[in-house]
Amino acid sequence: MATNKYDFEEIRKCKAARLEGTILNKRTDRIPFWPICRWFPANYANISYSEFFSDYEKQMNAFIKVAEDFDFDGFRPEFGLGLGIVFITALCNYEEMGLMINPFITKNIHEVLQDKWSRWPGCELPVNAAPQVIGGKFMEIEEYKSLIDDPIEFLNEVLLPRACKKFESPGSATYNAAWFMFGYESLKLRRSAEKLFLKLKDLGYPLVPMGMTSVPLDFIADFLRHVTHTLTDLYRFSDVVEKAVEVLIDPLIRTALNTSRISVVGEKFFDIKTTLVFMPLHLNEMLPPRLFEKYYWPSLKEIVDTLVKKELRPLLFLEGDFTPFIRYLLEMPKGKVLVQFEKTDLKKARDILGDHVVLMGGIHPSHYILGTPDTIKEEVKKLLDEMKQVGTFIFVGSSIGGIPDEAKPENLKAAIDAVKKYGAY
Repeated sequence: MATNKYDFEEIRKCKAARLEGTILNKRTDRIPFWPICRWFPANYANISYSEFFSDYEKQMNAFIKVAEDFDFDGFRPEFGLGLGIVFITALCNYEEMGLMINPFITKNIHEVLQDKWSRWPGCELPVNAAPQVIGGKFMEIEEYKSLIDDPIEFLNEVLLPRACKKFESPGSATYNAAWFMFGYESLKLRRSAEKLFLKLKDLGYPLVPMGMTSVPLDFIADFLRHVTHTLTDLYRFSDVVEKAVEVLIDPLIRTALNTSRISVVGEKFFDIKTTLVFMPLHLNEMLPPRLFEKYYWPSLKEIVDTLVKKELRPLLFLEGDFTPFIRYLLEMPKGKVLVQFEKTDLKKARDILGDHVVLMGGIHPSHYILGTPDTIKEEVKKLLDEMKQVGTFIFVGSSIGGIPDEAKPENLKAAIDAVKKYGAY
C-alpha cells in the first residue's frame, strides 16, 4: 500500500466507490473484500482474549495491526458480543440511547452488569477462550401477557433485573451504580471506536455506517425464553407467541432507527453515505416451513420493508442453512437488501435470486486454518466465477462472515490476492 496521506485518501475514495456501488446493487470494477474482523486480531497481535475484550487500547491496536498488514476493501471491527441490542430496545423510546449504548458488550460491561446471557474469558472462562452466548430463560410462559400489554415496561422492570445480577434490586445503590458504570464503559468503548475509525481512514479504509436490530422471534429466543422454550411455545401456545411477535415489531424497528443515527452524527468517519442495518437471524434454520411462514417471515418482511422506506439498507445475516426459504427473499424490495449466508449453497441461492439482492459470502473457514495459499486461491476463484455471472457479490472471507480466529496470515493474504485477481466483472 502507498505510504503518504494523499495516496491513502485516493485509495480510500476508490475503495469507497467500489464498496458503496456494490451495496447499492451496482457492478463496479470488481467484487470487494469486506470481512467481519472478530477475534482474529487478538491471535495476530498475540494478546489473550481476556485482554482483547477488556483493554480497549490493546484491542484498538490489534485491529490497526491487521488493517495495516492486510489490504481489504473495507473493515468491519467487532468489539464484543452483540447483546447490547436488548438494552437499546429496552430504551428505544429514547433516541439518544441508540448512540450512547454500543450494540456490542465487552468483558468490562459484562463484569459491570453481571449478565447471565454470556460467559467471558478471564471471568467464567479461561483467559484464552472465546466469549460465549449461552442465553437463558428469564420469562415464564404466563408472562407473555405482560410482555404483550407493554413490551418496554416488561423489558425494563422484569427482564433486565432477572438477566443481570446488578439490576436485581431496582432503585438500590447497586442498581443505580450499575447503570452509571454501564454508561461509563459504553462511553470508553465508543471513544476507542472513534479513534480506531479515524486511524482506519488514515490507512485508506472507507467505513460503512451501520445500525443493528433483530426480529421478534429471535429476540424472544435470545433474551427471554431461550431457543428450546421458544420452539416449544410455538407448538403449545402459538396464539400468544404470535401476539408477542406482533407487539415487538415496532420496538425493534425503533431500535434499528436509533442505532442507525450514527450516520447523521458521525459524518466525519464515513466516506460512504448509505446506512446499513445489520440483522443476525438464526432461528429460521430450526423452523419447519409452516412455522417459518406464519411466525417468522411476516415480521421480518415488515421490518425490512419499513427500513427500506426509511432509505436504510438491511443486511441480513442468515445463519445456518436457509435453503428451504431462499425463494421468500424474492419478496424483498429488489436491489435494496444485502443477504449474507452462512451454510446455504451460494450457487443455488444465486441461481434462484439472480440480481434481486446483493449476495455476501465466503469460502469454508477450514481452508484458512488447514489449507495452503494455493488451495485458498482455487476456492476463491471458483466461488467468484460462480457469483459474478449474475448480480453483485461481496466477498466476506469465510462462510462464518469473517476471518476465522485461527486463520494463517499467509492464507488470508492469498484470499486478498485472489479477490483482486479473479473478482473483476
